[in-house]
Amino acid sequence: ERVFKQLDAIWRVFKDRGIRYSSITTTSVESKTLLAQHVRLIGDSTKGSQANCADGSVLFASVFRKIGLNAFLVKLPGHMMVGVGLDKNNKTVTFIETTVVSSKTFGEAIYSEKDMLKKYKKSQIKMVNINAARKAGFLPLRDLN
Repeated sequence: ERVFKQLDAIWRVFKDRGIRYSSITTTSVESKTLLAQHVRLIGDSTKGSQANCADGSVLFASVFRKIGLNAFLVKLPGHMMVGVGLDKNNKTVTFIETTVVSSKTFGEAIYSEKDMLKKYKKSQIKMVNINAARKAGFLPLRDLN
């Protein structure tokens, strides 16, 4: 319950700041074998109040990690969401659809694992544990402005 209150508070902050979905479809890479998508830096998303599915997921995951929650980037076919471990061992994860921050409540944007498995095959859900990535040496990009 405590984690859901924290998640809801963060959701409301981004909603109040006017963050809204904005797709960027043009990429710097054109390839038939490599999939790519432009991802805004966190500062660009917050300054411009815009985020696509990847931007929003990275933005939320970054804030969740800063307050001590275990965040996941959740890659789905043609889409991305953010996940949050609800217990110490991440046995229960909730998924958040960040593209609806401007139009829905937090309660309307969350999905349980059961909900996700109704929509996607388990093999289609790829999760990147942000804490594990940091421990492995992956660092965030820095805004150079």
